[in-house]
Amino acid sequence: MSDNKQVFASPLWLDFVARQLQELAAEYPDFRYSNCSVYTDVPRSIRGESSSRVAYSFSIMGGEAEMSLQEVDANEVDVKVIANWSKILPLATMHYDLSSPECILHVQSMNERLVHQGYLVNQTSRDVSDEEVVIAAELHNRIAAGTSGE
Repeated sequence: MSDNKQVFASPLWLDFVARQLQELAAEYPDFRYSNCSVYTDVPRSIRGESSSRVAYSFSIMGGEAEMSLQEVDANEVDVKVIANWSKILPLATMHYDLSSPECILHVQSMNERLVHQGYLVNQTSRDVSDEEVVIAAELHNRIAAGTSGE
């Protein structure tokens, strides 16, 4: 991983995410997972003149990954996340250590607080297995390692 981090939700960051998805899909050909992430109140300096929302969705299946810069309905993906850009940024840049109960509790606490405050909505269309959680966390960590704030 290079030291070049991309600004969270920027066009270059989305390109970086697409590369990480392709790499992960090739490494885990039996992994099947889909997600839609929507970030609200994204600063204009990042999104340009477009809507204040940035969205992308992806699916990984059969060693391939497909990504779209579109928001999809929650029933079309395994997990859909809608989050306020500045409030979710600390989680977006955090490394998740699944071997650390303290880290897991910290992430859960941050998520619960953001949900309670109305800054985060998590929607799932199916139960995600423990193995899928581990691989999704690996994907998160790869992306977080290349993510910076504004």
